[in-house]
Amino acid sequence: MSWTDEIKKALGDNGLQSILGKLQAGGLAEHVSSWLDQNRQNLPISPEQLQTALGSQQIRDLAASMGLPIDKLLALLSEHLPKTASAPPGTDPSEDETRQN
Repeated sequence: MSWTDEIKKALGDNGLQSILGKLQAGGLAEHVSSWLDQNRQNLPISPEQLQTALGSQQIRDLAASMGLPIDKLLALLSEHLPKTASAPPGTDPSEDETRQN
């Protein structure tokens, strides 16, 4: 199973939408918009931006649910969340080579 699949599994559909909403509210709306628009290049997001926008408690909870240290989780989210969010429903974003973050 790819990290993108692991993230999707850990978050679930509602969790992914919740995180995207928190990122938008946390000043990263342009990033989220780029991920959701299939005609745009995904803007990158840093681990620090994720930590700030999502908050320590949500990061700790997600890290615990995935069995990862917080720094590893943030690095993985930074790399894979844009691909996870931009994947059309029913597709495997790990196989999408046309959209790079």
